[in-house]
Parts: sequence; structure tokens; C-alpha cells
Amino acid sequence: MKTADDLGSNDALLKKNFAAVKRETLRITLDGQPMEVRAWRKLVYVANPVAVDLDKTIIAPWLPPMPFTSGSWQQLSIFAPPNAGDDSPVIFRVDNSGWANSPLIEDVVAGRSYVSTSDNDKTGAALKAGFVVVNAGTRSRNLVDTKGKFPGKAPACVVDAKAAIRFLRLLDGEIPGSSERIIITGTSGGGALSSIIGASGNSPDYYPYLAKTGAAGITNDGRSVIGDDVYGVLAYCPITDLGNADLAYEWMYGDSRTRVKNPSDNSPAMRQASKELAARYPAYLAGLNIGLTADTLPEALAAVLTEQVEEVLAKEKSGIRIEPPVPDFGGDFLIKKTVHSDIGASERIEKIKNNWLRINRESGKVVNIDYRNFLDFVAACQELKAVPAFDQTAVNGMGDAVSIMGPPGESNLFGADEQNYWHFTQFGWDNDDIKNNGTGKDDTGLSWEQMLEQTGIAQQIKLINPLAYLADKSNGKSAPHWYARVGMIDRDTSFAIDMELYYALLSAPDVNKNNVNFKIAYLQGHAGDYDVQEACEWIAKITKR
Repeated sequence: MKTADDLGSNDALLKKNFAAVKRETLRITLDGQPMEVRAWRKLVYVANPVAVDLDKTIIAPWLPPMPFTSGSWQQLSIFAPPNAGDDSPVIFRVDNSGWANSPLIEDVVAGRSYVSTSDNDKTGAALKAGFVVVNAGTRSRNLVDTKGKFPGKAPACVVDAKAAIRFLRLLDGEIPGSSERIIITGTSGGGALSSIIGASGNSPDYYPYLAKTGAAGITNDGRSVIGDDVYGVLAYCPITDLGNADLAYEWMYGDSRTRVKNPSDNSPAMRQASKELAARYPAYLAGLNIGLTADTLPEALAAVLTEQVEEVLAKEKSGIRIEPPVPDFGGDFLIKKTVHSDIGASERIEKIKNNWLRINRESGKVVNIDYRNFLDFVAACQELKAVPAFDQTAVNGMGDAVSIMGPPGESNLFGADEQNYWHFTQFGWDNDDIKNNGTGKDDTGLSWEQMLEQTGIAQQIKLINPLAYLADKSNGKSAPHWYARVGMIDRDTSFAIDMELYYALLSAPDVNKNNVNFKIAYLQGHAGDYDVQEACEWIAKITKR
């Protein structure tokens, strides 16, 4: 039992706030049968929540419309099915796709119907299995507070997720589920957030940020008496290593830009920029010391692709219908594409020639994968991102949206909270081409090295990068169990970044390589939660449910 000296400075207040929230009973339908779910909703998990300006904050358009309040970004809700006990796994969900801010989105809604046998109903399957479901809102980019500042800069979303985990541990014994069996899960930026949380558990690097936001378990003298490590990570298409993602993207896809006819900009300047970025990647990758180099990565990627294709072929041989099927060499892949027009969006099936995959259908084995043609195939499935892909050089520092989420890249994730956009790569910094936007060498007169010395950008980049923590056992505790999925036709980041994470996990001292479940999912794009049954089986296995 903790003594008064062991309690975090905010723990008593947070427990009092929890006690003031009445437990609800939500009536839903699961597999056609009524179910009552115990719920603790809209719990504020920090002592010093940010007051959000709802009029100025940009909420991701892919999130469902809900009646958000200014406090929705640092709240969580807990849902426990009847068969959940004190030892049940806790599925902790974050919704930060695009590294965007995410108000609280609740997966369990009174009156709604769910099914447990679908590969797309993650909530129904979790409730059936007796898992406790937790949804949390977190700060991140495009968030504006009532003072006109941008409090979602890195590492705000990581700090909030850690604070939510600490809050759950504070409530041990008062709610169902085990805080020692937390599985964090998310897609895209949410997959990346899940990865950094899984890599950096209990790292002191975050203590000052946690103290500032009023997280549980931080004492007045700056010590931590509650952990924020997790048991497992369930990450879909994680957009990690943002500080080097532009290099990796052009190293992998730069040549495809000249061969595939759909890039929106294939100008001489773009091609030169692509070559410059690509040239920097091999040295960076070698310096990671994870057993992967620019020379070995193509073969390593082909091995992961081979494993997945052969798994699909085995299902076909067993009589399972695969849609779309695996074509023979020279046949056609059937790719679903979304077409946008003035009257809305529609879907069509497009045939793309298989010139990269040779199989022996009788043996169910892959004969050969042509690496170059595979990359061209991915680029043909969906237009590649611009150059640079993540730290765009043409950012509007005045805050005017270039698109619905601001600039195409993630430059508004970095910098001080008074500045909307800030470059986080040397190329972006040196080549900024918008005057008077307050960032870049052109406006500040600072070299990249000088800027790093005078700001906290390098620390911000580190605090959202799982690679910085997986290899360092002295700085926190990494989750022992990892399940990561990337789509075979996902071009939102490069497969080089995905393979970095995979190989870093295989060599991480806290992670047993037998606990790393990594696949490149057959003909999946940039998406998540499409393999719910397999994911739930994995959770049941690692938690011995």
C-alpha cells in the first residue's frame, strides 16, 4: 500500500474526480443477444487539462461527428463486458491517424449492435472475449487552445497517452481489468503513437511533461511512483521515425517516380530533391545498427512479402476463397480505388498487371519477387506523396490551411506552441520556400545546426521515435509483445520505415524476437483493424485468456 509520501502530487485529486463520476450501464446487442456493459465515461485523466478552442481546432475529417467539448482531448472512457474480471486485458485505443489531435471517440454506444465474428468489428470481438475497452482522447497537431497557442506539439500526444495509462493504474482495484495487461492499439499516426508508448515505458525523459500536465504518479520532487509501460502493442501502418521518413521515402520510391506515370509533380526540381534525400538514407540506416542496411533491405522486404503471399496461397489451397485472388505472373491484380468527383466519392476496380510476383500454384510457394517492379506496382496503386513527403518545404506559417488538415506533411507537429509550423528536417529547413512564415533558414537566418542548438526540436523528434528507446534498456522499459501490420499497397510511408521498426524490435533487449508478430498484409492499403479475429487470438495467446 502506498504511503502519503509515495503518492503523486495529483493522485488524490484524480481519484476524487473518478469517484464523482457515476458508473453507467449501457445496453447493447452482441451477436443478436442483449448485453449490459459497465461504463465509466468522460473521465478527465490529468489534473491540468488544456482548454481547447473548438472553433479554431481542426478535427480530422475521418473521425465521426460527435458533440465534443473543450475537455474532450484529455478524457477517457472505460467499458467492461459482464465477463471482464480483475485480470482481463485492457485494450487501450488511440485515434491519432495522421498524427492529428483526437478528441475522445467512444467505441461502445448504448443501443448499438455489434458482432464478435467479423474481421472488421473490433469492439464486438473484444467485448465477447471479455476484454476491457478503453478509449482516450489526446492532444496533437492542429489543436488550438483558448489562448491562441498550439498545445498539441510533440510530444503532447505521447504524454497524454502515458498520463491515461498512469490514470488506469491509479484506479487498480476500482475498475475491471488489469493495468499490467494493457494492449495499446492505433492506426497510422495512432500506430506510431502506440509504438512509441510501447518502446518508452517509464522513461524519465517524459517526467517533466507529465508533471506539467498533472499526470498521476509524479511526486512533487519529480519522482515517478506509477508506471506507464504497457504489456503489448497492436500497431497498424505506424508512421514512425518522422525525422528520417523523407529520406527513406525517396530512397525507396524515388526511381519509381520516373517510371510510373501518375505522380502529380515530376519536375526537374522534384527529381533533384528526391535524389538528394535518397542519397542520405543508406548512411542513416547503417548507423542504426539493427542488422539492416540499404544492401540487405530489399531481400529482407521480399522475405516478409513471400511469407504473406505463401500464407494466402495456403488458404486458397485449403478451399478458402481469397478476394481478390493471387494472380499468376502476367495476370492482373484487382485493386479497389476511390475516385473523387464533384458529386462525391465512388469506388472502382482497376486491373494492374502482375509483373513482380512469380508463384508456383501447385506447391503454394513464391518463386521470385522483383523488388523494383513491386515498388512500381505500389506506386501504380496509389499516387505517391509529394517531395518531401513529411516535412513539406511550402508551409504556411500564418496558419491558413493548405488542405483540410493544414499542410500535407507533419510540420505543425513540431516547434514551440506559439508557432503553428516548424521544419523538423534539414532539407525542409534549408529549402523552405515561403517567405515570412517564421520557419526555415530563409526567415530565421539560422543554419540547421544553429537552430538545433537553440531550440528543442531534436528532443521533440526523439520523444516520438520508438527507435530511440527500443535499443536503450537503461532508459525505460519496452513492451514484451508486439503485433504490427502494414498494407502491401500502402504508400503513406515507405516500407523501409516499416522494416526499420521490425528489425529494431528483433534486436531490442526488452523484446523477445519470438514475441514479434509482423506482417505485410496482402493487398491492404493504409488502414487498420481488418484482421480482428487474428488480432484477438494473438491477445488471448499472450495474456493466456
